Amino acid sequence: MILKKIFAIYRKNAEIINYLIVGFFTTVVSLAVYYFLVFTLLDPRKAFELQTANIISWIVAVIFAYIANRKVVFKSTNTNIKKEASKFFASRIVTLLVDMFIMFITVTIFKFNDKIMKIISNIIVIVLNYVFSKLIVFIKKDWLTMKKSKKKISIIGQVYNEEVMLPIYYKEFDNFSKKMDYVDFELIFIDDASKDSSLAIIKELSKKDSRIKYISMSRNFGREACAMAGFKYATGDYVTTMDVDLQDPFELLFQMYDTLSKEDYDIAAAKALTRKGYSAFHKFCTNCFFKISNKISSVKMQDGQREYRLMTRQVINAILEFKEYNLFNKGLLNDVGFKTKWIEYENVERVAGTTKFPYKRMIKYALTGIIDYSTFPLTFIFYLGVILNISSIVLLVLTIILTVLDISINYVIFILLIVLLFLFGLVLLSLGIMSMYLAQIHLEVKNRPLYIVKDTNILGEKDEKK
Repeated sequence: MILKKIFAIYRKNAEIINYLIVGFFTTVVSLAVYYFLVFTLLDPRKAFELQTANIISWIVAVIFAYIANRKVVFKSTNTNIKKEASKFFASRIVTLLVDMFIMFITVTIFKFNDKIMKIISNIIVIVLNYVFSKLIVFIKKDWLTMKKSKKKISIIGQVYNEEVMLPIYYKEFDNFSKKMDYVDFELIFIDDASKDSSLAIIKELSKKDSRIKYISMSRNFGREACAMAGFKYATGDYVTTMDVDLQDPFELLFQMYDTLSKEDYDIAAAKALTRKGYSAFHKFCTNCFFKISNKISSVKMQDGQREYRLMTRQVINAILEFKEYNLFNKGLLNDVGFKTKWIEYENVERVAGTTKFPYKRMIKYALTGIIDYSTFPLTFIFYLGVILNISSIVLLVLTIILTVLDISINYVIFILLIVLLFLFGLVLLSLGIMSMYLAQIHLEVKNRPLYIVKDTNILGEKDEKK
């Protein structure tokens, strides 16, 4: 717990803490060089040589500070290193003169305590060096306009009869946003025509918190349509969908955001390791669905994957290219492609209220997923017809062999079976051929994008993908 708090403090003030650490090591380097020169190469009894040691140690310390600040603190990408280094060196000379001026005025003229004034002077110099580095050397102007430079995360909360959960969910969101205050948040509630007071609660919350937006559906369209509406109206740099039952933990957003902002990923997706809180029958059905779907579908899904995932703006724009009516978001979010990192976590039970996803809807949802991303049910008819026709031919050959060998058989039953198998096979073959054409129509009418561009250096194509 203590380590988590320390880590949270570090995350909030990483740049300043890193700057102070670099400052500490800069001082160590300066002292090491100074004492090395004094005790090995120079004569400490000579004032000139002592000053020479001071100057050399200061120059080495400035060079070390520049390299460390460039690489560790400000992570500069400026290609004009010579100009940047010159500005850094000049800023250090300015702060050195400020230090000397403060000491001269306060100690020499006003006779203040030199030890106390040296501490105060050093603090002023550290602050000035940090400001100069940020605003002049490494051009970190966002320090003055931090609010404008913050990235925004849009959270889409899907709501249906959640009057019990909404106040709890908002409280969790508000507490979490204070912890993750280095990004801006937008919380979009999609009310899917709730029959309770959910919409009224959302409107009240939006009055006291400008980050809360809401969309109220004219009737119940389902979670898939609600998610797409949220994607369309979200304005964030990153977008995620979350269930308001708090089974999607806010804390995962720390890791998700770090993954997208610091690593080469486009999607950071949650994957539950367990199904805690679900019945044995529900677990069995879910396992069967994932296994069957992955066998027959063109889009592979992870067992335990959730729709809770943080996505870049580019991914959201690609998702909005899908114009089909019958949506299956678990498949669509995988079908869109892009580089995904799966973040595993222990499943969390619903905090309050009851599930709005009964078995009837779950079965319908599973069937939609199979039909949306597999033509196997259609092509299966063709293959079944082929099997029946082959069976009729095998049975015919067997009948002929038995007749030649003069083995007594009931010819009526054998001939009847051969005829029935052949005719049924022929019918199924005909239906199978029609099904193949129907499968092509099924894919065409969905009007899915033919391809999705992730990156290119062709200007026109790059503008389109944005």
